[in-house]
Amino acid sequence: MPSVQLNTDVALGVAIPSRNARGRIARLASTVDTVLASHQYPPLIEKLLAEALTLTALLGALLKEPQGQLTMQAQTEGGIIDLMVCDYLGGELRGYVRHDPEKLAAAPAEPTLAYELQPTRSKNCFGAPSRGLRSLT
Repeated sequence: MPSVQLNTDVALGVAIPSRNARGRIARLASTVDTVLASHQYPPLIEKLLAEALTLTALLGALLKEPQGQLTMQAQTEGGIIDLMVCDYLGGELRGYVRHDPEKLAAAPAEPTLAYELQPTRSKNCFGAPSRGLRSLT
């Protein structure tokens, strides 16, 4: 039986023509492991950063310039996470989270993330601000 080599740390476009569906998929292993190993984050913070790094990689891979840069930043006031930054530059990823360990310890067993994206113009493609609520576990 021939051996199969799985590529890691790649973002690929996928298409299902019979369904008129297109999308992107990322497989990140050593890149995310290296970023997470640089810090001693609790498991919940690691999971959130890994998801944010994956999103950053997917969006960054769409850039037309080979040395293009995409930075995703999230800030809160008074929350568990004060600052999260993920950066894609020429195919390389880096990320950082500043969080409050005491607030994280006091959080419920299944915390949720609520967000609201305000468009910079009067309307976005949905015609209104985008809102969401999702589980962090």
